[in-house]
Amino acid sequence: MKNLLPILLLGLFTSVAFAHPVAFQGALGVMAYHAPDMVDWQVAYTVHPKFALGIDYYRDAMEADTKTYYIPRVNFLAHRWNGHDFQANIYLYGGYGVAHAKGSDRGALLVGGEADYETRKVYFSGRATSLFARDLNNSTLYQLRAGIAPYVGDFEGLNSWLILQAQYFPNALQEKLRVGPLLRFFYRNVLWEAGVSSQGTWLFNFMVHF
Repeated sequence: MKNLLPILLLGLFTSVAFAHPVAFQGALGVMAYHAPDMVDWQVAYTVHPKFALGIDYYRDAMEADTKTYYIPRVNFLAHRWNGHDFQANIYLYGGYGVAHAKGSDRGALLVGGEADYETRKVYFSGRATSLFARDLNNSTLYQLRAGIAPYVGDFEGLNSWLILQAQYFPNALQEKLRVGPLLRFFYRNVLWEAGVSSQGTWLFNFMVHF
């Protein structure tokens, strides 16, 4: 029974923990987030159970001038709580790279953090991320999620989640607040999400770990 415990815990948390900024040691993750006016691609390699190194490509078209960022980043697992049937985490991340906008390049700083609480049936998370660059408005996102699993799936099978998401983009010209449902599916090493806001703005995300 003791030998089965790590396997059971892995199956308990993988469907949600898969999307965390720091995965299992040695994992290479590719994550992509898409909306009509925002694209974010991240590649990260977990070098230690608490650290992942990666690079972030972010395109912000929410204002009149589109901003594009290329940011090497570090993700850090600040704290983790493991309970009998739950897990909770706090992550911090940051980086420094280049922003391109208005026909020129300048230095850009990324800072952010997120926290989550999850069981096999419920999921809550919060996130705050900002990109700063000289002479540009910040590219900032605040996000809250609450989710429920309609069934408890097998580790090798298809897992799904129903999620209510709220996003706030302070500097967007339109639809600063986006609230709507999101469907998350997870199968083996692939996770994908699709949703829509109350005003009709679609989003599609996917994540793969190797």
